[in-house]
Amino acid sequence: MSPLVSDAVVIAFVGGIVSIITAQITTQSKKNAELIANKLSDLNKDITELKKDVSDVKEIGKENRDGIRQTQRYRLFKEMTRDIKAGYTTLSRLNEISKLYHSYEKLGGNGEIHDLYVIYIKLPVRPDDTQKKEVNLL
Repeated sequence: MSPLVSDAVVIAFVGGIVSIITAQITTQSKKNAELIANKLSDLNKDITELKKDVSDVKEIGKENRDGIRQTQRYRLFKEMTRDIKAGYTTLSRLNEISKLYHSYEKLGGNGEIHDLYVIYIKLPVRPDDTQKKEVNLL
């Protein structure tokens, strides 16, 4: 046989090998694409669950904020009304009620409590009677 036949056999053999390798790469690419698609699907499900959880947490936070605001409103109303009836407040009560009022405002509180606070901050401020309390505790 001539050397051309040998070359033809080698070329055919190399062509066959290239075809097999190409088929393997194509098969592996399809498997990888399916694997990636499955992973993306799982991630999408996880993201959907996380979005629901975040929504639930936001709703709980809103309910808590409303409850806290109502509790602060009640406390502010009682404490400021007490001092307004007494006709004065003390420096420590003024400081604490002011902090509570500003927290209440940040939570969206307004209206009647605001009007009461405007009256409250105009009250005369008397010194705290801490020495008298200390004596009574002994």
